[in-house]
Amino acid sequence: MEPKKIHKTNLFTSLFVAMRPLQWTKNAVVFAALGFGFGDSTQQIDLLAGLLLVVPAALLFCLCSSGVYLINDLMDLKSDREHPAKRYRPLASGRIRPIEAAVAAAVLLAIALGGGWLLSRPFFMVLMGYTALQIVYSLILKRVALLDVFIIAAGFVLRAIAGAAVFQEPPSRFRPGYCSAHSCWPSSWHSASAGRRRDHWRTRPPPGSVSACRSTIYSCSIN
Repeated sequence: MEPKKIHKTNLFTSLFVAMRPLQWTKNAVVFAALGFGFGDSTQQIDLLAGLLLVVPAALLFCLCSSGVYLINDLMDLKSDREHPAKRYRPLASGRIRPIEAAVAAAVLLAIALGGGWLLSRPFFMVLMGYTALQIVYSLILKRVALLDVFIIAAGFVLRAIAGAAVFQEPPSRFRPGYCSAHSCWPSSWHSASAGRRRDHWRTRPPPGSVSACRSTIYSCSIN
């Protein structure tokens, strides 16, 4: 009985780590529309009522992004095992079996999308678009030089749009602050995404491995 309990504890702990909770801070962008709308006296937005919508929206984005991270790790399982840093991730290191990660990803995405449907139809549509985009990114687009950087930046833009959609209002309603920030943020996120991708390839595997070959091709393309 005792070893089985320890195994379960380790499994859930490893799953939580694989969900990358440290990355959930990115979903704070969902609060942007509320912040700009509340700061504009012409919008007449009630802060408490707004938080009751935006907080669940941000939490649903956390579950959704975690499900996508698990799918991404499943897709990159072979190359992650050859990577000097990523080989220690729960899935690549064997602490989580692929079937366990797949089931967890399905449950997380089902809860996120189901909750999004109940919270707000426009928010659900944005969340669906974000999910589809990230899954296609994990399957194909992440291997396309430069395009993958734009997809990462687009994820942040969709988070910002979702923050307005949860009120069942178009982003343009949250003027002027939200729109001015919305127009300048994509370039900032693009720069951050490019920097992140460059750092990613600096930690590429040793020469000779399949992952190293991919890394070299990508680096040549981006430069």
